[in-house]
Amino acid sequence: MKPYQEHDEQNYTENKSNKNCGCNPYMRNGHHHANTSFKKNEEWNDPHSLQRHKENEKEWSRQSEGSYYNCNQIRSQSPVLPDVSKRFQAIMINALSPSCLTELNLPLGETVPFPPRECRQIITEYQTLIGSLESGTDIYFYIFYHTDDGGYVIANRENGRVLEYMDNPSELFRVLRSRLYNGSSPQIFNIFGNAHTTFRLQTQTQPSGESYVLRPCNDDPHSLISLLFTRTSLGLSNPNTLLNLRESERIPPVPIPSLQPPSKLGPIPELTHLGDYGNPPAPALVGTALLPCIFVNDRTMSQRIKDSPYYILECYDYWKLISSHEVQPYETKGWEENTGMNRSAQDDMRDMINITIGNDKRLRFFNLSSPFRQSIVNNINISASNETTDLPARYEPNSFTNNTSLPIRYAKYFIARQFLLKRSNQTTPIRSWEYVDNTISVMKQFTSPS
Repeated sequence: MKPYQEHDEQNYTENKSNKNCGCNPYMRNGHHHANTSFKKNEEWNDPHSLQRHKENEKEWSRQSEGSYYNCNQIRSQSPVLPDVSKRFQAIMINALSPSCLTELNLPLGETVPFPPRECRQIITEYQTLIGSLESGTDIYFYIFYHTDDGGYVIANRENGRVLEYMDNPSELFRVLRSRLYNGSSPQIFNIFGNAHTTFRLQTQTQPSGESYVLRPCNDDPHSLISLLFTRTSLGLSNPNTLLNLRESERIPPVPIPSLQPPSKLGPIPELTHLGDYGNPPAPALVGTALLPCIFVNDRTMSQRIKDSPYYILECYDYWKLISSHEVQPYETKGWEENTGMNRSAQDDMRDMINITIGNDKRLRFFNLSSPFRQSIVNNINISASNETTDLPARYEPNSFTNNTSLPIRYAKYFIARQFLLKRSNQTTPIRSWEYVDNTISVMKQFTSPS
């Protein structure tokens, strides 16, 4: 990745529609490292000042264990996913029969041709019924996305819609349906038992203080009838609330990419001659997280649930060259420093992955991404934001005055952080975003020999 490639005599103030990450590389044990940024309108004609500048950089590098990027307090690891989060399986009502959950999307008011009547009336769109498993059809298979609280969002392979509990005071109308994912509590279920053997599908605790488990209406696991929810206290003693998972022989397991360990961003080399524009080290990987496709706004839901059930979000740090010039004796050179993150980039990031960069340079999560916040934070090595506002863009003028009798080359850098979003079946990013940290900068300079 080469954040900048051109080396012409100009200010390096490009501000692309990119986006970035956070875990402060200059913070160790809660202390901010020396900032070797160069002050507004500073005059580089004092040899003692230059010497102090170089000594500060050496000490800074030493404290950072030889690296400008140091985030050892958080360690990345490959995501550990439950087995149900790595494959599509049918949810069987009865292990000894082909009865399973199915989504037929029958018209409202229609009744299915089996008694009793109260168990066969369609009361909501995409109401989930008991059907007979057809192994060659995707509509019968689901993946369980693991949430931070130990629950699961259960998504269908055919259309990407997720199962949802429909609350109602009457048990006959307390049914299971499918909806587009919205991050709400009725779309998160607990597995009560062992998913490898038998389990019960349990709702989260509702505002009433109750939780409910799924059972066939009229306790009939064989007919094409509704699935209802009964109070957990009653359902635990009912054998008809037991479910099983059956893996598809046709659909392969979901490929889970091997995530690279984080790396460190090294120091910027010294300038060696007047024509040296600066040659910063390679970007450093901060961390990598997997995002369930249900909240990534890429293509249609039915496409991404099949092609890329998970997306890869990578975060990199790099030194961004803002300005580099050769300044003649007694000349002043000015430029504009564009830092932070512009509004259009923040909006695009939220639209794409339901995350933005907070004003504290951490990750802001919203309704779709919040159920998976902790797993994302743990793997990408960036804390969750405590802010209610996004990091804004900043535009500040700066200048360099050469009060010596010799030409000077300077190069001004800021730390930039970049997010890359990839489909799990591709290596080329489909989006990138970045922000530039205005508090972390380095100035390098070379004076022509006399």
